[in-house]
Amino acid sequence: MIKALHAALLTTGFLFLSFCAFAQAPEKVLFVGNSYTYFWNLPQQVAAMAKSRDLTINTSQSTSGGTSLAQHWRGEKKLESLPMIRTGQYDAVVLQDFSMQALNAPDTLLQYGQQFAKEAEATGARVFLYMTWARAFDPYMQATITAKYKDLAELCGATIVPVGPAWERARSLRPDLPLYDPDQSHPSPTGTYLAACVLRRLHRAVARRSAPPTGEYRSRGRKTLPQYPINRRCALLSESSG
Repeated sequence: MIKALHAALLTTGFLFLSFCAFAQAPEKVLFVGNSYTYFWNLPQQVAAMAKSRDLTINTSQSTSGGTSLAQHWRGEKKLESLPMIRTGQYDAVVLQDFSMQALNAPDTLLQYGQQFAKEAEATGARVFLYMTWARAFDPYMQATITAKYKDLAELCGATIVPVGPAWERARSLRPDLPLYDPDQSHPSPTGTYLAACVLRRLHRAVARRSAPPTGEYRSRGRKTLPQYPINRRCALLSESSG
């Protein structure tokens, strides 16, 4: 299955969508989001990819299931996303809103995305927008999701992490790949791995022609660590992005 994923990714034309890399690799990255971020330990996979190249990226997360950026801003569910950003200890902040927000409440996405971006930039952190994917039953959602995240990026000067378009392209080329959890919304281990491949561009020094392994994960929950670090072969998601 992993070989199939690699083959699909190697032939995709969405590589140019990989977000711009740092001139200097960040050491500390904060992920603000919900279950689309913590399923199958996405931040830890990004860190493991860097570690597999003897590089260091320290990831932290402020996440809770079904949570929007508006709820993060208000500190609901005992979340401390805003205070964490204001400590100024992060080199980058990755923002991920509720998966349906771009369709059902785009003004809220734009409002709180800009507010968080302003707070992060005030500390000197780079801001990345984790663009999510369409639900399995309606791939046409992606066009709206993509458009709204692009609007937000233009408003606040943030960089898009085009995970959703990567999924869209992979589904087009290889519809048999199991990117989704059985609920047809959340990512499977393969889906999270694909997201991590796009996000690995957070670490500029990671060699373009090597990528990590997939490994096995005991749980899709946020607290479970990978059972072993990832091997060094994977899709070249950044091969042609420069």
